[in-house]
Amino acid sequence: MFVVTKRFGRNETRVGDFRVEQDAINAIIEKLKEDRHFKLMATYCLYEGADLLKEYTQQDIPASVEDHSGADAAGSQKGSGKTFAPTPFNTTPRIGPQSWIKDDDTNEDKEK
Repeated sequence: MFVVTKRFGRNETRVGDFRVEQDAINAIIEKLKEDRHFKLMATYCLYEGADLLKEYTQQDIPASVEDHSGADAAGSQKGSGKTFAPTPFNTTPRIGPQSWIKDDDTNEDKEK
């Protein structure tokens, strides 16, 4: 029985249980490709029972297995030159002064 865990920071969570070692390694490689897409740096550990067999990182992805379609999509985004940078301030143009405090005296004057 092979167990795959993911170590991210100090936390280690169980990813899955496998009967065949090659199935576990294939699952680790798929997870590493997902992590590369989301730019996460996690370490995957392969255990046989309670014994650690090997740790896998981004450098362990073979060059022949890498997903090149994600690299092409990322390259096309770099060429656009546009970036999204939200601001916490309201940038809508306003005409005239804004009064955020509602005066009760001015309402009474208008009614008279």
